[in-house]
Parts: sequence; structure tokens; C-alpha cells
Amino acid sequence: MNFTVMLFVLACGAVVQAVIPIWTSAAQAKAPVLAAMVVYYALARDGRTLLWAAILAGLMQDGLGSVPFGFSSVTFCLMGWLVARFKDVVFAHEAFTHMLFGAFAGFVQTMCMYVLLSGANLLDMAFVVVLQKALATALLGAALTPLVFAGCSVMDKKMGLVEVQDTSWRDLL
Repeated sequence: MNFTVMLFVLACGAVVQAVIPIWTSAAQAKAPVLAAMVVYYALARDGRTLLWAAILAGLMQDGLGSVPFGFSSVTFCLMGWLVARFKDVVFAHEAFTHMLFGAFAGFVQTMCMYVLLSGANLLDMAFVVVLQKALATALLGAALTPLVFAGCSVMDKKMGLVEVQDTSWRDLL
């Protein structure tokens, strides 16, 4: 059941990412919806679920684009691992945390893809353009990740896959 729900959520995210228009004035930056979903699985779930989510999200992203299969999976696994390393020291269910990690995910994913594609001689782009695209993707990631996190969280709670946890600041008072 867990895998089926994750596959459905990632497929919906892939469709949303495919239909959101590209930000043409910012070096063709694309909304990182699947990266935001990997951030959700890194912050809210265990390592095995994160690994499956990162691999599947990467394959879906590569299938919808012109990147060879596996490249995005590598970047999502790296990004998810880095986010998961800090989930015990942050408030994992706060919007600011989602914005921060969403920006981080967008930036890291874009830069890792640049390194992988350049290393394989599949991309010839100026570093300044890639940096502009990474910063724009980080901005989009900061805006989208809280929304994606809320949607994935509601889906998991409604399906009974996670316990209802709310660590809002009101509970700390």
C-alpha cells in the first residue's frame, strides 16, 4: 500500500511538473515538483522509502525530459540523503523548513545535473547561465515545497500511512 500511494503521488507530481510552464526569463528554469516530493520523503519518512522515492522520481523526470535515464535519480538520491541528514535537528513539519530545503533541493539538483551532464559531454552551457538557472530553480523550490509537502502529508495521513503529528510552535508553549 505504501509503495502504491508513493507511486501515485510521484506520478501526479510528474504530470504537474510537466504542465507547469518554464520560467523563460530565468534561463529556462523548471518548477522542481519532483524534487519537492523527494524533500517530503526525506523529512517525513524513513530511509528506505526515501531511496525508492528518489529513484522513482528521477526515472520519471528523466522519462519526461531529454536526459539519459538514471542521471536525475543520482541527483535525487544525493539531495534526499543530504536533507535526511538534517531532519533530526530541524522542525520537519514547519513551512519555513520546507521553504529552506526546497530552495536547497532546487539548487543542488540543478548544479548536480550540470556536473553529471558536463562530465558525460552531453551539455555545453556557460556556468553563469547554469548558476542563474540554479538560483531561479531554488526560488521556485522555496515557493513550491511547502505546498507539495502539505499535499503529500494529507495524502499519507488520509491513507493511514503515517501517524498524525503536528510539531507547530503552539505545541511548544
